[in-house]
Amino acid sequence: MLGAVAEAPTLLSGWCRRHPAARQPRAERGLSQERLAELAQMHRTYLGGIETARRNLSFKNLFRLARALGVSLADLFETIG
Repeated sequence: MLGAVAEAPTLLSGWCRRHPAARQPRAERGLSQERLAELAQMHRTYLGGIETARRNLSFKNLFRLARALGVSLADLFETIG
């Protein structure tokens, strides 16, 4: 079980690299990077790194982003994927 948790950031960062339009849900809602980062309780530069696939995305922050965008995780993956 611990191995699966340790691999999660790698899986999610791979998802971001395969889907460079990770900023699409934010743009569709007219949110600035700064505002979405505030709503998701993360730093703006971290969010920018996620959107450009330079930063790994943890499950905790994935949940925060989905909540801040007002969508389910399934909807977030469907929108981007």
